[in-house]
Amino acid sequence: MGTKRDDFKVSTINALRTRVASRCSNPDCRVPTTGPTTDNTKVNNIGTAAHITAASPGGPRYDESLTYEQRRSINNAIWLCTNCSKDIDNDPESYSVELLKQWKKSAENIAKKELGKPLPDDNYVVKSLTSALTGQSNTFLPKLVSNACQATSQALESLDPRFAVKTGYSKGINHVDIMAKQRVDAKLSISPKYRKEFYEKYTNLLDHGEKLSIDSEAIDMKGSPLIEELQKNTKGRFEFSPVHDKDATISIWLRSPDGELKYRFNDLIGVASLGKKSITIKGSGLKGIFHMTIRLSYKDFIPTDGKLNIYLDFENWNKKSLLQLPYVEKLHEFYNKINQGWQLNFSIEIEGLHITSGHSSDINLQEQFIQDFSHLNFTFMVREISKHLEVPILYDNSFEYTSEFNLKIREIFEILSKGITVSGRSIRENAKCTLEAFDDLSNIIEIKELEGRMTMIRIDQLEEEVISPFNQEIILPIFSHILTEVSPEINCDISEITPGDLVEIEWKPSETCRYKIEKLTAQPAAPQGPANSEVL
Repeated sequence: MGTKRDDFKVSTINALRTRVASRCSNPDCRVPTTGPTTDNTKVNNIGTAAHITAASPGGPRYDESLTYEQRRSINNAIWLCTNCSKDIDNDPESYSVELLKQWKKSAENIAKKELGKPLPDDNYVVKSLTSALTGQSNTFLPKLVSNACQATSQALESLDPRFAVKTGYSKGINHVDIMAKQRVDAKLSISPKYRKEFYEKYTNLLDHGEKLSIDSEAIDMKGSPLIEELQKNTKGRFEFSPVHDKDATISIWLRSPDGELKYRFNDLIGVASLGKKSITIKGSGLKGIFHMTIRLSYKDFIPTDGKLNIYLDFENWNKKSLLQLPYVEKLHEFYNKINQGWQLNFSIEIEGLHITSGHSSDINLQEQFIQDFSHLNFTFMVREISKHLEVPILYDNSFEYTSEFNLKIREIFEILSKGITVSGRSIRENAKCTLEAFDDLSNIIEIKELEGRMTMIRIDQLEEEVISPFNQEIILPIFSHILTEVSPEINCDISEITPGDLVEIEWKPSETCRYKIEKLTAQPAAPQGPANSEVL
């Protein structure tokens, strides 16, 4: 007999769907979920009323504290398309109760704002383009950017038909790509300030096929009204790219130090650029986060040696929830294996033809790798802390941190994951606490009698600690510090102690002592003095 499910009423489902205008509540989806069929008496529905906390025990995000009515109420429901409904249940750790409630609230707010407003069509976009380009339109225009880019390209091409022009807009930057259709004679002058930089980059362009990128003020070009117009009205960067780029694929895998294990990573899609002395292959993958560059020197078109580097573009994660960052665990595992000495291997194909294979055994010594792995590891640990404490944190690319803060995050990560235990020999400084002497000095006398004998003590934090990774505050749980074999020592003459005195106690560990830090499962008892310690 199956487990009973607390399903929604039909009236609840209808209200839930209508409150979001029959659209999926996932902000990255938002597809319409209802529409007509060929039978005009029927409706095609691809949406579902999903439970935020599961309808029955054992389901995703199940909350046993809810009553039967609470579990089947509209407050525990979210309208999703069937694809998104499966996603949230297949990966409940990535889709928390709090996140789903945020989706629901946002979807209802959008539906409220759109209520009574017409949705634009293509004709409306065309009619509104001119006013939008002048900054006078407040209307949502889905094809504005592509239409504006096409119009701009045509206007620039009219200045000099010898060039094909393609314009684009991405991440707040305008891009203009120019390709000569025929031979164009032009005069290029380089500013003295940039001559050394330009010469080095121009040499790399010719010898290795590397793209040349330089500040626009470095170059003065004459011979084309198009280029002169761009220089006159644009401040940015000029880029010169090799003409004969070829499609390339880089396959990557790792091999364990003993050669027994193989770890398959990803295929990267990119381009190969041919220079006079070498060929440069650049590939990227994992949604533009991971990048690899390989430069192969050759003689008689046969590769002789090469240089390889990898780097991560963390900008692609900016302002995204740490729990939803793509490929964090995959990248962390990959970089961690390289850091442990696994050999990086690669195979290159250019337009389907296998060119060469190779490996790098010292990639973990490169400065770029060390920096990227350190930040990736930091992000991974903060992500796990966020998961443990159920506190949402957004990735902030502007956040900077010290090595001390990195160590602090590592300590918190380890405590929350499995606790920390170190040997007495690793304790750099003896634990100390302060006791306020009772009226009859009984607590001080008791400690004095323990001198030279081994005991266990636990010291609990009295206040919660706040940290701010990625510029967002997290309140940490209370931690307990436990010393398994220590002997107390009072560093003063006991005969001179009077009631109310604050007495410092030093706890000296044995060689077999263990120092443990654990998350406290219950709040510490109210202290009787400035410190809260317990002799066990």
